[in-house]
Amino acid sequence: MRRIFLVLLLLLGSFNSGHAQHASSGTAPPNLYAAPGNGEATRFTNTSGLTLSSAALTANTFVFVVVGQSLGGSHAQSNYVATQDCRTINFTGDRKAYLNNTGGTEIGSTFSANGYQGWPVYSSMWAKLCDLLIAGGKYDRVIWVNPSSAGQPISQFMPSGPLGYLLPLAFFTLNEQGIPPSRVNAIISMEGESDGINGTSQSAYQAFMQTWFTVAANLGFVGKWIVPLETYAYGCTSATIRAAQAAVVNGTTIIQGPDLDTAINNTCSASACRYAEVGAGGCAVNALVHPSTAGQNTMMPLFKTIIYNNF
Repeated sequence: MRRIFLVLLLLLGSFNSGHAQHASSGTAPPNLYAAPGNGEATRFTNTSGLTLSSAALTANTFVFVVVGQSLGGSHAQSNYVATQDCRTINFTGDRKAYLNNTGGTEIGSTFSANGYQGWPVYSSMWAKLCDLLIAGGKYDRVIWVNPSSAGQPISQFMPSGPLGYLLPLAFFTLNEQGIPPSRVNAIISMEGESDGINGTSQSAYQAFMQTWFTVAANLGFVGKWIVPLETYAYGCTSATIRAAQAAVVNGTTIIQGPDLDTAINNTCSASACRYAEVGAGGCAVNALVHPSTAGQNTMMPLFKTIIYNNF
């Protein structure tokens, strides 16, 4: 997998920061798009019912990448259908852009095929964010790609980890669609729950984040990272990981994202913002991790405010 990562770096190394262009090779080696692999969760690539679109940019298009674990993927308890010009890149499938107009599982993201207790439908929260960004009047189109992978600690996303290829692959695919790394506005890091559970130290988490920042910069990314305070799992939060997430923020290129652990309680309680999943957690009888509909409706406006204030 490290070899795949290095191949992607070489391919992306030819990008320049000033012009939209396609990779000179035309396509990436087919094995880069094999999924799942290395124990990775199932990745959704079914485009049935979706409307084929394009990744064409307008002057007011907001482009972002979501990378992290399940809160970033399709693990929200809702079937939200976007109503605005919201486009998602199917980066592990046919690598084309589609209007996000059906709700349900988001192409490119991971999900659990059997669903959770009493809830067979998965969806991503990002279509809701797209609608908010456009409805607010600052943007007229939103395009994103979702290389999140459920249940993985941050170490797995590093260049030496089995998922180290995901962020480079996301940028490669965007570039293939005519969106160079220099035109990506934001990377949203959705990573923290598994690190809290697995006992990742503050110093290790911060070092991993710095590596991630370097990887993105080496790919040609000149936008901003958004790093939420995000550790809530099974009724617990991690002070260690929260401290690490706060420590990497510099207020300019790395923005503090919303507090998904505690700020949501201003609108809905932790139990109302998350839905009970099958099995018991380490700190609570009900395994509360992923957003309910109320949680999604609370979290996404917080992201919208961060983006409006910083981009």
